[in-house]
Amino acid sequence: MRQSLFIFLLLLYNHLLFCQKTSSKPWVNSSEDTEWVQNEEFESKGKGIGKVITMPEASGIAPSYSNADCIWAHNDSGDKSWIKLIDTKDASIKSILHLNTIKNIDWEDIECIKDQDTQRSYIYLADIGDNAGKRDFVTIYILIDEMMPFQKFLDANIQQTIHFTYPKKPRDAEAIMVDPLTKDIFIISKREKFVGLYSIKYPYKTEGIDTAKHIGTFPFNQVTAGSISPDGMEILISSYGRIFYWKRQEGESIPETLKRNPQLAPYYPIEPQGEAICWDILNKGYYTLSEKRRKQMPDPTLFFYKRKFR
Repeated sequence: MRQSLFIFLLLLYNHLLFCQKTSSKPWVNSSEDTEWVQNEEFESKGKGIGKVITMPEASGIAPSYSNADCIWAHNDSGDKSWIKLIDTKDASIKSILHLNTIKNIDWEDIECIKDQDTQRSYIYLADIGDNAGKRDFVTIYILIDEMMPFQKFLDANIQQTIHFTYPKKPRDAEAIMVDPLTKDIFIISKREKFVGLYSIKYPYKTEGIDTAKHIGTFPFNQVTAGSISPDGMEILISSYGRIFYWKRQEGESIPETLKRNPQLAPYYPIEPQGEAICWDILNKGYYTLSEKRRKQMPDPTLFFYKRKFR
């Protein structure tokens, strides 16, 4: 009897251990050979808001919770260490926030969430570009979403700094997303045949260098930006020429949502080098912005894709 009980408990332990191991293994999105369905919730053509002057290498945009009708934007590597506040009514530059204590090595994306614990909004600025795949670590800076006076230059105070690397080897990445419900950070690589999804769980490690966890793999590449809606229930991931859309179900985690097949969100006109996307603060649609790509081209246009049913 005792021997039978011992064997039963041993088998149960091995089963639970096996389930734990397999459940933590990275998944592969199953949509490689799927013809993606077009999402019908948004207008099929983006509305041009206006030319964004002095943003020839716009690489990231995010809605501001502290500045009505505005989004934050930044240029790619080589620009000064600042982020600019863009008015979504006419695409003009309203204010500039300086980050004097850090360098723009390769800023690639930006997110903004409202913290439900502190009731303050925070900007996540991702210095995660690594074209050569040689950086020892990459960095995400967290700063307060300041209320900016019109046509003023202010200095930003960095609240937290997260240095991290990836399992096995460095990765080039241009997209981060922050879940407003959990504050977990998600990073999507760019250059592999099938790009990877990585996560940094909250609370963040702010001492030393963290290692992002590999969560899963998508059957596409050239990912340039990502954004989670303010209510945490919708996800956009953009690549050159396509925008992928997911609807989160109640009680579902971000990785569980992204494991399902996406739809294609409207993306017309296709931008010359679309590298930035974000939701509207009221969840009425989403914005896109492109790099200039060639010097002879006009300044990039800020586009808005309005939701049909709100």
